[in-house]
Amino acid sequence: MKIIAVASLLTAILLISSIHCQTPGQVEDQISPADVLETSNAGSVVTESDGKLVQGDEDEEDEEEPSTSSMIPNTNNTIAKIVEAVASNMTANIMPNVKEVKIPMDIGAVLETVSQQMFKPEGDADTPDGSSRWVQNVARKAKRLYAFSNESSGLEDLNRPYWYDQSLSSNQSDWIWISSAFYDLMNNFVIQDTNNEECKKHSEIYLQHLKNFTYWAMKMRDSSVLSPTGLLDGNFWQLGNYDECVGMYITKPDFRIIGKYCLPQLTFRPTRQYYPDYYREHTDSDYYGQDADANAYDFFRPNKDPAKVPRNELHWAICIPHTCTTTDLQTTLQKSFNELSKKYPLEFEVKVEESKCFDDTEREYTTGFFVFVAFFLLICTLVAVCTTYDILVLRTEYWTVNETLKQWTLPFSVVENVRKLCQHSKSPDDLQFSTVHMLKCISIAQVVMGHRVMNFLGNVLVNPQFTESRVKNPFWGYFNNGPVIVDTFFVIGGFLTFYYLFLELEDRKGKINFLVIYIYRILRITPVYMIVVAFYIHVLPYLGEGPLWETLVVRESDRCRENWWTNLLYINNYVNTDNQCMLQAWYLACDFHFFIAGTIVCWIVWKWRKSGYPLMVFLMVLSIVYPPYVVYQGQYWSHFKAYISNMADPTSERFFQDIYVKSHLRAFPYIFGMFCGLLYIDLKKSGWMMPFWYKWGTAGLFCIIGHIPFIGSGLFYVPGRPYDAMENAIFFSLQRLIWAPIIGFIIVGHGTCGFEMASKFANLRMFVPVGRLTFCCYLVHVIFQMMDIGSMRSPNFMSYTNITFGIFQDLGLTAIGGLVLNLLIESPLDRFQKMFVKKLLKGQKLPSMLAKKEQVSESQGNMLTPEPGHLTGNLNMAFEQSNSDKPKTNV
Repeated sequence: MKIIAVASLLTAILLISSIHCQTPGQVEDQISPADVLETSNAGSVVTESDGKLVQGDEDEEDEEEPSTSSMIPNTNNTIAKIVEAVASNMTANIMPNVKEVKIPMDIGAVLETVSQQMFKPEGDADTPDGSSRWVQNVARKAKRLYAFSNESSGLEDLNRPYWYDQSLSSNQSDWIWISSAFYDLMNNFVIQDTNNEECKKHSEIYLQHLKNFTYWAMKMRDSSVLSPTGLLDGNFWQLGNYDECVGMYITKPDFRIIGKYCLPQLTFRPTRQYYPDYYREHTDSDYYGQDADANAYDFFRPNKDPAKVPRNELHWAICIPHTCTTTDLQTTLQKSFNELSKKYPLEFEVKVEESKCFDDTEREYTTGFFVFVAFFLLICTLVAVCTTYDILVLRTEYWTVNETLKQWTLPFSVVENVRKLCQHSKSPDDLQFSTVHMLKCISIAQVVMGHRVMNFLGNVLVNPQFTESRVKNPFWGYFNNGPVIVDTFFVIGGFLTFYYLFLELEDRKGKINFLVIYIYRILRITPVYMIVVAFYIHVLPYLGEGPLWETLVVRESDRCRENWWTNLLYINNYVNTDNQCMLQAWYLACDFHFFIAGTIVCWIVWKWRKSGYPLMVFLMVLSIVYPPYVVYQGQYWSHFKAYISNMADPTSERFFQDIYVKSHLRAFPYIFGMFCGLLYIDLKKSGWMMPFWYKWGTAGLFCIIGHIPFIGSGLFYVPGRPYDAMENAIFFSLQRLIWAPIIGFIIVGHGTCGFEMASKFANLRMFVPVGRLTFCCYLVHVIFQMMDIGSMRSPNFMSYTNITFGIFQDLGLTAIGGLVLNLLIESPLDRFQKMFVKKLLKGQKLPSMLAKKEQVSESQGNMLTPEPGHLTGNLNMAFEQSNSDKPKTNV
């Protein structure tokens, strides 16, 4: 039966094709519906009763009923009769069970209605396999025939996709794909429309040599993207061949040309007349899983789901002479694309940014670069000499040691600093907080992982759908809301600051010079911090190159050049937050503010002991209630949204600027850490031990609710879900109200009663050196990630395998970079800072908390530093007696 129907359809196509080439009179003289019926061996006649088609037997006659053709307007009688014959044939042979079929306004609609009614649901024994799909194809072909018979422009119309006549304007005589139109322009593109005479001259020379297939000119053309590929898979970054372009230079007596690599941005769309459906109301429909028969231009339609990157924005590489500016390039490109729009029904907008053009002539080393390199070489030389002196003199019995020389050389000895870094004390006083090292190691690894994924996903990808599809997965919330991990450091900092300062106040009856503590704090952190900032400004831009180097790496360097003073004053989280130097530096400012305020609160609690808990509770309630009010009033999100557009440049995002980096909106974890410090002191004095069932019951509860901040964040990524200010305000504080108690419970529980095997794991020696390096690791880890992304030559393919490799690469490089910074800068400066503060006191008795020999500095690391790894207030380590414990090394 299907074969008969196919024959009928083919007969109709041939008849209509011949009709199109003749006049209506000629057609009627040559072809009749009877011919069609005879050709197709029709077995039944379709009649009409009360506006409906009714199947009749072959011998039945109903001449009084009107013909089907009368129900089909705007078609000539011949076409109507042909369709009637085909429909009759199809009804008789394939649809014997169909009793009633409404006749719509056109043939395609007739067959679509038939296809919906003729077959039973899938699985019915009477339903022919594949018939439904076949009939749908028939309906599509009939629609084309119907449009063809009314507005036909030639037999070539039959070769167009079935959707052409129903969704694209048939008035357009030319149809073209974006890649083909792009190639039409870029094949022999040169800059011409410019007032830059030198650029115009070099462009003409380039074009002349291009026509002659000269090697250097062909290299420029070969490095450019002539036709983009993979657009329907989201590959909107066509990077060409960067090195081939910038490495091209030609010098002749009358001209000198160097290749200049640029990444213009092209926004494209079909014209409204050509494809009006492109401009219909935006929906949240997924870009992927589209009907294979849908219009390909639907893929490029703007989508209001912020998780998706724009599909109609293309970045492509083009190589031009170095004398041409971005303005020259943009002007010529826009004019050329405007001319292209006259030929094809497409609209174009071109944008060229200064930061996305580069050539080798722009790389000039600054004075700051040479000064920093000289300083670095001096430090390396000093460390090498002092290490050699330590090994050959101080650690042998053949030389008499000069104590003054020893005092100035030992701080630079790598051997001595590595010994301090790895020294592990097993005394009960030190082991009570050994879990701090474990928490810092785990947290700094999570920070590095989060920033790696952020830099991966926020930059050029060949498959952005990897991120877009997973951001809606609740389990991807462990990355989406990963920044809550930073609260771990705030809890640790608040706990140790309060604990050690309170004990010192008890021991000295409140007689502590807070000014000395603040000075040491500044000296302990700022030099290392500022050296890294100087590295960003003067050295980092010259360590590599690539298509995204200017956009990513040089951008960060320029921000530090403009705003380094805000970092020096620790106000970078309040001043120029949209142009912040060092993405991760906001944490330093927050922790410094918390340290100043924390010492004051600690003194108040010590002074008025009974007011301690009420004051802590009041501060915690204030810090948990006020931030949601700000979020609600400002209509902010509850957390930093992990969208591709946000991750590309986090500092430009509104939530990051106004909420994420502000100290007064992130104070709860630090205050809760101080509360835990006060609670811990009282528990130790009372000798209270946490019951077994209470300890593990609470641990189990925290293991469950600890997932809420991460999985719960998935609620805010549901496409099309309306924004709810109250919902976001509540979740903003809820996530911190859950996470901070978990960290506090681990610290207090470990110090009071322990967690059996878990505490033994926390006491492992491997956590000690890494825990002490976390400050330096925190400062340098983003450098390696930016260099990796900025220097890549092709878009990344995102997969779990590549993410895993990138994370392990970052962890290794971060550990090496942190160790180098510690041995060359941090450890030597630490000893000299202590000597400086001792002289500052002019012989006065040092507070015991500052004079204690390496009690906590050796066991807990440099907790004074406000970073993951040094971000707590362990004031006992503020000073150590300069090597007083080490015997003289004489013969």
